[in-house]
Amino acid sequence: MLLLDVKAVFMSHSYGIGEDKREVKHLPLLRLARMINLARSYAVGSDYDRELLELLERRVEEKKIEGDGLDEFKSMAALEFHIRDLVAAGKDWKVLSPIVWKMKAYSSDMTVGARMIELAFLYGDMNDVTDIIKVLAPSGTDFYFKVSEKLRTYLGVKLRVEGYSHIIRLVLIENRKRVDLLPIERLIIFYQLLETGKKNDALMLCRQYELELVAAVHELGNRLKIDGGTHYFTKGQLAEDLGMASLAIRLFEKVPREHPIYQQALTKIINLKANDHRLDRYYITSLENKSQWTDRIQKFYDFLSDYRLNQGQGMRPSLNELFLDPLSWFPEVPKAWRSFSEMIVANSTMNEYLPHFFSIYHRHAVDFDSPSLDVALWEPVVNLKTNDKIFDSYLKGIAYLHLFQLLF
Repeated sequence: MLLLDVKAVFMSHSYGIGEDKREVKHLPLLRLARMINLARSYAVGSDYDRELLELLERRVEEKKIEGDGLDEFKSMAALEFHIRDLVAAGKDWKVLSPIVWKMKAYSSDMTVGARMIELAFLYGDMNDVTDIIKVLAPSGTDFYFKVSEKLRTYLGVKLRVEGYSHIIRLVLIENRKRVDLLPIERLIIFYQLLETGKKNDALMLCRQYELELVAAVHELGNRLKIDGGTHYFTKGQLAEDLGMASLAIRLFEKVPREHPIYQQALTKIINLKANDHRLDRYYITSLENKSQWTDRIQKFYDFLSDYRLNQGQGMRPSLNELFLDPLSWFPEVPKAWRSFSEMIVANSTMNEYLPHFFSIYHRHAVDFDSPSLDVALWEPVVNLKTNDKIFDSYLKGIAYLHLFQLLF
């Protein structure tokens, strides 16, 4: 009785096929699959049934290869099985691609984007991988970080070596503050920031993840054509460009003596030490010659004016060092501190050229001076306006904290 019932179901699925079995081509793929499963599970056994079964199986294979009927799949699992069958049949990315792209319609889970990247990497090429990233990225790039670490390492190197800078920007530069970045990814971000002129960001990354960057150079630097000596020289040049002479010297000194770039590093060290001494004496003498703090304030204005006039040529290292502890040149009186703070705020864009320019605020952020000095130092900061809105909000927040505590 059961066999008869099953056959009835089988025949109901194939109802309308008639004697002309070519009509099978009109059936959806999922319906064909159900009919085959029924026929295989129960001995639907006439010659007609066996012939129909063979026809159904052939048609299923044809439909899979053509990529028809994809909308008939009701789950990601069914789609994955279909992809697996195509891979087993030796189909290339041209056949797989339209099916893989269907995956994102079945689920919004981040792992789906990662799976698409893995399939494109295995059966396509880097252009196919980057096509997927470009399409998915506008909705967020979390999917990229669901890719296995080994594959992300390989992809990062390939993206860098083959010049996919726009993809590096999408998935790495925009996510450079993520805590789950790999050391090699941070190294790639560092060099990408340098090449795009974001030197302050590069230096911040370098200082925060120095050990990771060095480890990445030792492990995978050869794939990026970067060795330890070149890396230290590059960072030394960055420090020099940002006016951090002492740091630049320390980094240049780490270039091994046997390295081809050693002589250049040595020349840098000699020049930096000579310039540093000469300009330091100029700034120190200029300030020492002024006995009144108001005159010294004016000298700081003059230093900044000269810097702009000469476009910082040769002046940056020593002038930057001068702003490490500038309040040491002034008495601890509210008027002096307020005047100097107002000078800093009025020239706030100099922070882009002198990394130590805001050092007075960093030094006093967690130190609460006498109420009158605190107000004098922090009140001008409320009007701070640089080209970095996030930094403005950060420093203003500290200023409000200092001013707020004075109310109690």
